[in-house]
Amino acid sequence: MWSDWVRDGIGRGCSRKQLYDVMMGHGVSSKEAMGLLGWRPNPGRAIVRSGPVSVVDDVLSDMECDVLIGLAFYKGVKRNKVVNHQGGEREDEGRTSDGVGFRKYENGFLKSIEERLAKLTDWPVEYGEGLQILRYQQGCEYRPHVDWFDDSAGGQEQLKRGGQRYGTVVVYLKCADEGGGTSFPNLGMTVTPKRGSAVCFMNVDEQGNPMELVRHSGDPVVKGEKIVMTLWQREGRFE
Repeated sequence: MWSDWVRDGIGRGCSRKQLYDVMMGHGVSSKEAMGLLGWRPNPGRAIVRSGPVSVVDDVLSDMECDVLIGLAFYKGVKRNKVVNHQGGEREDEGRTSDGVGFRKYENGFLKSIEERLAKLTDWPVEYGEGLQILRYQQGCEYRPHVDWFDDSAGGQEQLKRGGQRYGTVVVYLKCADEGGGTSFPNLGMTVTPKRGSAVCFMNVDEQGNPMELVRHSGDPVVKGEKIVMTLWQREGRFE
């Protein structure tokens, strides 16, 4: 049985990536392989852990936060959108932030950040989307939502590019003077932003099924502004 083979491989020191690649080569589905491996973002330096959510300090330095903010504003930010159920994307009153996305490996600095987050979460770098920088000015928010894709036409369109969003990493680059927390209402948990720290969470359970448990919000900024970097990690290689 594959489960016995996985236990033996882990006991012999094989990486989850090696075991996953072998199973994929033998026709095992990605979802089944993920379930057998228990492969999920697992920040080993977590200072707070609540179910599928972990908070990790000192992921980025102050200088790295400043560089990322500078790159974002140099490239130019614009109003963020959400996935449209009918396909494509649209603006939504529940998401009032603005931001900018980078291509994967867009430059050497961004590549080093992507590799660090992949190592932190034990998730292959090639399965990550490009990094996103999001700015929440005073009054801006992202009302409770999930990051995983549903079975609508728009969701199915997104799934073609690398499968489901298995994990999310949010790193705080600049903190608001007041407000701007990240809340998980179904867990009764609110993460207070701290510069350079990250909140990491799974979007699916061990069988690869989307979880309502991790519905979350970017709470309204009351004073100042909040800037975050987001990495969404897919089920498979992101194209």
